[in-house]
Amino acid sequence: MRYAILSILLCVVSGKQMFSAYYGAYFDQSVSNSFSSIYDRNLTVNSVILAFGSPYGSFLTLDFATKYVTQDNLSSTIYKLQSRGTKVGLSIMDTSTSNWNQIDLSLFARSVANKVNEMGLDFIDIDAESSMRQVDYIPCFITLIKELHQALPENVTLYYTCYGTGELDKQILLSVGSYISYVQLMVYSGSYESMNASFSFYAEFVNPAQILVGVSCDVMDLTSLQNVANFTCFNHNSKGGVMLWNLAQDNQGQTGSVSWLWTDTVVKYLDGKSC
Repeated sequence: MRYAILSILLCVVSGKQMFSAYYGAYFDQSVSNSFSSIYDRNLTVNSVILAFGSPYGSFLTLDFATKYVTQDNLSSTIYKLQSRGTKVGLSIMDTSTSNWNQIDLSLFARSVANKVNEMGLDFIDIDAESSMRQVDYIPCFITLIKELHQALPENVTLYYTCYGTGELDKQILLSVGSYISYVQLMVYSGSYESMNASFSFYAEFVNPAQILVGVSCDVMDLTSLQNVANFTCFNHNSKGGVMLWNLAQDNQGQTGSVSWLWTDTVVKYLDGKSC
């Protein structure tokens, strides 16, 4: 299980929920928060997830993650964030032209490991959204997770990010869940009841201390500020924490509200004292 158990124990022993947040580096920087602003503003985020890396053939490409952010800016900000104790990882997601069932997953995993070593990343997030045939979905994700587990350095952990209540996810996580440190649920725009149902579903086969519920400041999939508070407070002593999509969009130009309001709202309720 490598460091999955250690991650869970640190979360439980500290009594704190984990706050992970994506940064969509492919969003136009003229209307988005810059990647370096995460460090400059000293945001209280435990894990920052760069979006996205994807397969090009059987190799990893960072075309999305470097669309508006240079490699030098990525590297310098990653170093500064890590020096302050923030974990930084990369989310990987296949594309319509390079589905997981179309590539050599062993070769791809080794390509990911090379990039992890080059950039000094702490974890890889697997975004379980794919347009591949359903018959291939379970075996491909199981193989991908196994290959990554084998190829990555032992101190590099894996996250698994998925939607609502999925039987496909259940079969995948029952098979290789021991390799996963955190399962992040994209429950963004659902009601409190639907979030509760999603959490309860996954908690049947995933340790609740590994589950992070998702909130979003993306206007296309917006979580109301009331639900940001509700979701953060939900099962405060048993769930792993909260995941935010996406730091690049948390500003007045995107949400119409004060910049960093969604991020700050999660932080406000994260310790449970304001719930």
